Amino acid sequence: MAIFRYECLVTKQQAEHDAPTFCLFHAPVGEILQWADIKRLEEEPGAPQRRTSPAKVKAIKRFLDTDRRNTIPTSVVLTIDVPLNRIRRREPDGPSTLAVIEIEVTDGALKPGLVIDGQHRLLGMNDYSPATDVNVVAIIGASDMEKAFQFLVINNKASKVSMDHIRALALHYEEAALKTRLETARLTLDPNVGYVGLVNNEEDMVCSPQFAGKCI
Repeated sequence: MAIFRYECLVTKQQAEHDAPTFCLFHAPVGEILQWADIKRLEEEPGAPQRRTSPAKVKAIKRFLDTDRRNTIPTSVVLTIDVPLNRIRRREPDGPSTLAVIEIEVTDGALKPGLVIDGQHRLLGMNDYSPATDVNVVAIIGASDMEKAFQFLVINNKASKVSMDHIRALALHYEEAALKTRLETARLTLDPNVGYVGLVNNEEDMVCSPQFAGKCI
């Protein structure tokens, strides 16, 4: 048996009793893979993950290897089934409270965590270094219905980003330097593309590594 402890921020977006409770924290990817399952369709019928793409996993590792400034700020989304007494709040209840969550893993039992979004990020970052921290949005004590709902909503909302959207941010940057940096992520600002598009110059490059679960 192993117990993993993380300081987290517990919060709810909706006041309804049945609305999900979120726990926000960061953890090494190597640890997460010890307590969270990545269930795949070929392993378990009806499991909420697509088949793992070795190309996407490789793209994540390469993205991090190429430039030590490259990071993946987007959170992975997990569900965690833990008893309420395993979340020890350090402050009185409020819209958001600091807490410590304890995740127990028992040999031979199902892992308490389930990856809803971010399987390729976890695997690619783990190949880069199991000690790499990743941001986590954990949904606590979700029903199977809630897990299915979250998976479908999250994984069907990807969209391309127009150059006009980037200009609307009114950021000050040197375009040549940005283009060079984007090359490490196999992206281009080529105006002929019309979008921030993929530089598809390698057979195994199928998605932007920043959003590995979604081709944008």
